[in-house]
Amino acid sequence: MKSSPWAGDSGSVGTRRTLRSKSRSHSTRDAKPGEITKEQLETLGPACERGLLQVCVPGAEAAHRIRIEFLEESWVEIRDGHGKLLHAQLNSAGSEVRVEGQAPLSFVIGNAQNVRLSYNGSSVDLTPYIRVAVARFKLP
Repeated sequence: MKSSPWAGDSGSVGTRRTLRSKSRSHSTRDAKPGEITKEQLETLGPACERGLLQVCVPGAEAAHRIRIEFLEESWVEIRDGHGKLLHAQLNSAGSEVRVEGQAPLSFVIGNAQNVRLSYNGSSVDLTPYIRVAVARFKLP
């Protein structure tokens, strides 16, 4: 039977889990219970980037899901609550974009009357935000 890569992995809630490593450079002496050290995060990074691992950080905001369908060509720019650009491009008719980000999310959508947007699975009516074919708005 293979041993778990997590020390203290008893499966109980609240157990401090520390990534075991053959290298001593992955010390956990600076980690507090429930935290991951910088070295551990670097070790787990490739798995996180491939979407194979999700690390829940207490107090972190959950990502909000955006799905946009384009009935006609449309320019879209989406920024997260920190101002980070999540998506900016001219999208062709018939295409779709899916984005996740931290709230509040800011949008600029050109040709907005020909765009369908859903936020966390719920349809969003863009009509109140459209001025001269461009919608500018934030979602919490």
